[in-house]
Amino acid sequence: MKIAIQKLILPVLALCVFLSGTIRGNAQTLVTVDPNAPWVGYMNVFSLPVNGGGYIFGSSWALGNLRGGFNTTNQLILRPCTNVWETGDTFWVQGDGVTPNEIMDANFYVQDDTLVNTNVVFIATCASNTLTATPEPLTGVSYTSVAFIKQFDAGYGLISSVTTNLTAGQTFSITANTTGATHVQYGFETMGPDGNPGTADSLGTVVLKTAAPSATVTVDPSKSWVGFMNVFSLPADGGGYVFGSSWGLSALRATFDGVSLLTLQPDTNVWNPTDSFWVKPDGVTPNKNMDASLYVQNDGLANTNLIFIGTCVGNTLTTSPEPLTGITYTSVAFIKAFNSSFSVIGSAISGPLVPGQSFGLSLNTAGAAHVQYGFETIGPDANPGTADGLGTVTISATIPGTPAPTLTNNAPTPTRSAANVLSLYNSSGVYTNHPIERWLASWSGAAENTYVIAATGRSVLKYSGLQYAGVEFYNNDATLGAGGDNVGGPINYSVNTTGYDTLHVDVWTPNANQLGIQLVSLNPTQPAQVDFLPASGTITNYGWVSLDIPLSSFTAINGSLDLTDLQQMLWIDNQSGGGVTGGVFYMDNVYFYNSVAIGRPTITATVSGGSIHVAFATANGSNYTLQYKNNLSDATWQDVSSVSGNGLQMSIPDTTNQKNRFYRLYVH
Repeated sequence: MKIAIQKLILPVLALCVFLSGTIRGNAQTLVTVDPNAPWVGYMNVFSLPVNGGGYIFGSSWALGNLRGGFNTTNQLILRPCTNVWETGDTFWVQGDGVTPNEIMDANFYVQDDTLVNTNVVFIATCASNTLTATPEPLTGVSYTSVAFIKQFDAGYGLISSVTTNLTAGQTFSITANTTGATHVQYGFETMGPDGNPGTADSLGTVVLKTAAPSATVTVDPSKSWVGFMNVFSLPADGGGYVFGSSWGLSALRATFDGVSLLTLQPDTNVWNPTDSFWVKPDGVTPNKNMDASLYVQNDGLANTNLIFIGTCVGNTLTTSPEPLTGITYTSVAFIKAFNSSFSVIGSAISGPLVPGQSFGLSLNTAGAAHVQYGFETIGPDANPGTADGLGTVTISATIPGTPAPTLTNNAPTPTRSAANVLSLYNSSGVYTNHPIERWLASWSGAAENTYVIAATGRSVLKYSGLQYAGVEFYNNDATLGAGGDNVGGPINYSVNTTGYDTLHVDVWTPNANQLGIQLVSLNPTQPAQVDFLPASGTITNYGWVSLDIPLSSFTAINGSLDLTDLQQMLWIDNQSGGGVTGGVFYMDNVYFYNSVAIGRPTITATVSGGSIHVAFATANGSNYTLQYKNNLSDATWQDVSSVSGNGLQMSIPDTTNQKNRFYRLYVH
């Protein structure tokens, strides 16, 4: 039976929705393919790529109409959609009667909003995937199926999503920190052209089954963690294995804080500039690549489906290759299964650990004699004198199901004099805020709202799923008056930073590690952007970070930026620095200020070369005019000369034959 939805345009509630089942154990919340979970279906319909590929509509669909469902052995079967095939309707089938005319995005999912503000791990096993890898011949579009976790705001605006391909015979594990979300969905998306029921079976199927966690482990400091070091030659010397041996945790530079945090650092234990085995003859170049493993060995985990989970709280390992060897330092989580001779028979290894993100690994250890789980930190042997600059990795025993930290404390209350500040936003009320048009432009790639800190009652700006968010100072809508109230016509809120030399903003994020800030002047458009990338370690999690950016940093990037007529500012989290994108940001105390107070600068006078030199401190954007009277009773002050401030000490000379002269400095 066909569903009568053709040509119907419906509002988008969610572009993808999911499948679910929940496993609870050891205070953890994992989700998998549970046939008893409340699965629902949703279909999004798109034009073919040759027709532009645009979104047409989306609506709820019955699971059977998605051609998805559980069989008698509780396996989930997913197939390409045939429900809309109608050769007499050119909306679905082209005029030749055989060519599909739309792309079907079938979502089989569970929505579970109790997963909000947790670290979610979605695990299942792909028993088989026979979807044809060859593009459908009439449209050139392939059929694909992925697993996902997605999180949405209250209006079902997408905050972020995590997906993974489905590979036959492999268990997948994806994780997401859902801090700040309102709705959470997990499940599967099967996409491709609408299929002809007569030939659809040849397109293949995907079969998924529960990955029952018969054993789950995490970063538990009470376990028996041990160290092992494998030593390799540098790639330039062939990269071959040299030897391996047991090492103490302190020699690995791996430490627990006694409660829940594990810290990993590049190895310095072997550095000896007089031993060419470890350091090249120049005395400064590392000569070996160190693979430091910190792990728990538990052979009782053999013949189980083992799941290893945890959270990377921070990772400041430099993303730049070590300059003398060209090798980058990395740290990953792993599960390894060995035979009785300690030859690896199976492994699961994460990608580089990402700050603010959970990791989840799973491995079926059937047939193993020994099982290990833990972390590898890899890179050249490091000079102890400079090793701290290489960064650290911090891993938490926090596990999925534990509420992710939320913002509970205020940003630092500003203390700068209001006379030296041009404020755009501050929750404390210390400053009067300059009016702006809106904190989220319509063209932004983010969600924005005001967040009230429950413990203090202060309201701060919150951006979710941040890719880029435009803050508009000007009023470019002729129908809007002050505050966007449609009264009084357009108003110019552009920002003139004359007299100010620094931009300040306080940032709090639970999951991001990078941020770009862009200032834009219009007429013509001139942008300049300052980035804080992961390698700098500036943007950290779970604490307020104060950013103070000299305006000269912006003009150094683009000398055409007009700081007297700023009309936009952008927050940007889609950098190419290899960090987290789509993060959650709380912001407060957004203002420009003078790093040098402009109230009453101290002036001093010296005599040199027959001239009097009057010296004083200046601020960027301020102008200074030296004036004089020969007698205080004179009617007016006379100008000597004027200069523009540059943030440094400046002086103005005055050549005079007068024995007495009175001076004053006019700041404007």
